[in-house]
Amino acid sequence: MKASQFVNSYKGKLSQRDYSLLVRAVNVLESNRLKEYVSVFSNREFITPDKNVFKGVWNWDSAFHGMAVSRYDKQLAFDQIEGFLSYIKDDGMLPDNLLYNGDMGFHSSKPPVFAWAALETAKRTNDNSILKRVYEKLVLNEKFWRTQRFHNGLFYYGTYMHGTDEENLKWAGWETGWDNSVRWDNGIFNLYPVDLNCYMLLFYKSMVEIAEILGFDTAEWMLKAKDLERLIESRFWNEEISAYTDRYFSGDFSFCLTPASFMPLFVKTASDERAEKMAKIAEDENKFNSTMPTVSFDNPEYSTKYWRGPLWLNTAYFAAKGLKNYNFPIADIIKENILSLVDLDKEHIYENYDAKNNVGLCAKNFSWSACFIIEFILNW
Repeated sequence: MKASQFVNSYKGKLSQRDYSLLVRAVNVLESNRLKEYVSVFSNREFITPDKNVFKGVWNWDSAFHGMAVSRYDKQLAFDQIEGFLSYIKDDGMLPDNLLYNGDMGFHSSKPPVFAWAALETAKRTNDNSILKRVYEKLVLNEKFWRTQRFHNGLFYYGTYMHGTDEENLKWAGWETGWDNSVRWDNGIFNLYPVDLNCYMLLFYKSMVEIAEILGFDTAEWMLKAKDLERLIESRFWNEEISAYTDRYFSGDFSFCLTPASFMPLFVKTASDERAEKMAKIAEDENKFNSTMPTVSFDNPEYSTKYWRGPLWLNTAYFAAKGLKNYNFPIADIIKENILSLVDLDKEHIYENYDAKNNVGLCAKNFSWSACFIIEFILNW
């Protein structure tokens, strides 16, 4: 199916605003296709975050891009998933990025979302062949996280520690996907991030389903999922503030509230009681004010500096969808607030947004923002 056919199939079925956003989102993805670089990437056609700003393709971006375009272009979707997984190292590490000049960012990786993305892509294209081709690479990738980013039952972010202290901290920040977030101000290497462990639970649950589809034994994946689900609920609930937060190796809690705090709702480990407390935090005008900035508004470090406050569509979607999983009305309000914010600028879909002043920030035609606009509209 052509992109235009996909978009036209929703004409008259969506509100005028949502249809317009869908058109613009697909146009962003199409404009960021790298047809001219297929020879660089082993005859795979990738999608870049923004052609005018970025000089390559990125790890979890590619997973999100694959899921989005799987709705209308199967081969392009497979290229994003299979293509990036083809660069996996023998130890199971996936690079942070692949650049036009051939360089690969093996200083750090990115959050482990490819198992989930592969499964969703297979479902949306009604083609499980991709699962057969990537299964062993996903097994290998889990080995990387289990052997090199695992401590006392939980997962953490890191780097190979090949640089200076400043470089190592920067690379570890890149691995989180949250770069310069307030979350890391007191350290990354000694911290269990709540969202990473939820992504790994999503990885395990996806591998259970993939293995079942392929006729493989699911017992190991089920056991790992069950163990991690238990630990998420027993270790990340911060009773002092009635919220999920990151936790240090020492046992001390972080008190930084971010969209990551809502990830246990996205992976459905939270009890109804805990989920309700998170919904109240989402509503609180001093915390998230029915939007989803990357740190609560009342945090003294809140700013418009990249991941230190602006709203990003991917993490906002995970948080809002988590609230939707528990049927809280605030989820729909957040969704509407975000789509209305994006719709204020009719020309661009930005990398991130200042949710206080309602303006777009950074790259102007950002692919994963387009992906999650599509998810908000069609997967809600």
